[in-house]
Amino acid sequence: MTVAMKRGLYRICAVLIGAGLALSACASVPSSPPGIESITYRPSPPPFCGGRCETTTFTVGIDGVVRGETVYQPGRFGDWRRRRILRQVTPERVAAFRRALEPYRPAADRSVQQDSCQAYWTDQDAVSIEWSKGDERVTLFVDLGCQDDLAMNDVLRQAPGALGL
Repeated sequence: MTVAMKRGLYRICAVLIGAGLALSACASVPSSPPGIESITYRPSPPPFCGGRCETTTFTVGIDGVVRGETVYQPGRFGDWRRRRILRQVTPERVAAFRRALEPYRPAADRSVQQDSCQAYWTDQDAVSIEWSKGDERVTLFVDLGCQDDLAMNDVLRQAPGALGL
């Protein structure tokens, strides 16, 4: 094998390894074990976050285990940083979190977006909340720019505080 062929193989290996690392960085937040009731809280930063965008996506199981990931996006794609979270919270905190979100749990998937709002502020953040147990899932997506239910927006923004996040 010539030197040029070896260099070509090294380049191919480097590209494949880089692609594998890139795909692993896009992996989703680990979910709770099957059969455990859980809630996944997935915020989205506003479209123009002005430099420092940090979001924490997490799943909390009824067992009190919080699995999540904080993503810090200071502006340029190459500067993204990720930090995994795994912690145990008390049953009281899980109950408070569930109680806060329960009034907004839809019977079927629901999306609150600009086209369904009477009053709308542009360039706001959004949040997606998924309740799941086994194969059963129901999702609420709320664009927080929708000003029709400000009480709901406040609860959704403050809900992670019930877990101490």
